[in-house]
Parts: sequence; C-alpha cells; structure tokens
Amino acid sequence: INSINWTLVSSITQLNNTQYRIDCLTTTDINPSTDVYWLVNGVMKSNSMYTSIDVLTYNNTLLVYPDPLGVSVNVTCIAMIGGVNYSQSVILHAPSGPPNNVRGFILNATSIKVNWTNSSETNGYVIEYTTGGETRN
Repeated sequence: INSINWTLVSSITQLNNTQYRIDCLTTTDINPSTDVYWLVNGVMKSNSMYTSIDVLTYNNTLLVYPDPLGVSVNVTCIAMIGGVNYSQSVILHAPSGPPNNVRGFILNATSIKVNWTNSSETNGYVIEYTTGGETRN
C-alpha cells in the first residue's frame, strides 16, 4: 500500500542566526533521492539530505539561509507518488522592523565598516505553516 504521511514538514530548527533546518517526513515506499524535492521561493533546490528512519520512513532535510536583509522565505517540501504531488509549505517571515543604530565608518579609500544593533522586533523570524495540498498530474 502506498501512502504518504500528510504531516510532511515535521520540524523547523534554528541552528544559528543565519541557518534553519527544515525536516520533511515521508512514510511510503518512494525513493527520497528522486521522488522528494524542495522549492525555496519557487526555485528547486538539490542540496537536500535524507536519512532512513525505518523501512518505509525517511527524514528529508534542507538547510535554509534566510536573507539577512529581511526577505521572507517560502520553503515547500513536495513528495511524488503515482502521479500525485503531496506538498506542505513553511514561510519564514522576516522581522518587520529594520536594524537600529546603523553607523558607517570609512576605513580607507576602498573599505567601509557598518555596525548596527538588532531590530527591536524580539521574535526574529516568524514561522507560518501552509496546509498540505495534493496535485494530480
């Protein structure tokens, strides 16, 4: 029996200030190297990894580096089986406030240094889940 776990996106972990790990679980007999793929802002990414949890369960992982200038990032995990695409999206919304106390310093004729403090927006990136969808080919 072919089935897909509708949970798909199982966890989002902030690894540091510039990197998030997004895990997508698939529970089926598909091949995760060819039947699971990721879109980041609509662009297919091929640098994902997967590990086998058991005979029919894979954890597919993508590392995401949000834009430090405050652009939101839309990440979609898509699993294909039997001509059907199952997907779930996660949006990392950038903080709404700009950085504070921005100061520029001229170091020499070809270099500058810019310092700032973080935005007063204390929650950083805000995560939004979009419910999974099904598309038949």
